[in-house]
Amino acid sequence: RHHSQTADKLEQEIAVASRQHSQLAEELEQECRARSRSHEERVQLERELRAMEEGRTSLLERHAAQVAELRRQLADAHLQVETEERGHQQEQSSVTSLRSELHAFRKAREEAEARMEAAVRVAEEAQEQCKADAERGYAELRH
Repeated sequence: RHHSQTADKLEQEIAVASRQHSQLAEELEQECRARSRSHEERVQLERELRAMEEGRTSLLERHAAQVAELRRQLADAHLQVETEERGHQQEQSSVTSLRSELHAFRKAREEAEARMEAAVRVAEEAQEQCKADAERGYAELRH
């Protein structure tokens, strides 16, 4: 029960981080589309892109710290489950229940990590598209 609540809390925190990544990727795309191609605005866009990249890097670092903390909590939960299993081997039904919770907990962690990785890929792809759009706009200005 406690492990299930902990798993729910961890999954919610990772879902928030994933939504933040998705929002950043969407903002990057919107920023690229919204900009006109004049030289002054292109220079400004490049400055903003650098600032966004620094912000994205900072966000990724914060999320990496959150993921590290979640993994530490998960390791603590696993240790607690293992300790409980050793202490209650005579209660086989309790052990079976704990193993089931642990399996569900691990599966939720794997799914949350996969969503986090997908969100990072989306943000990186949006950044690459934004850079390509800026380069294309600069090339158009030069002709």
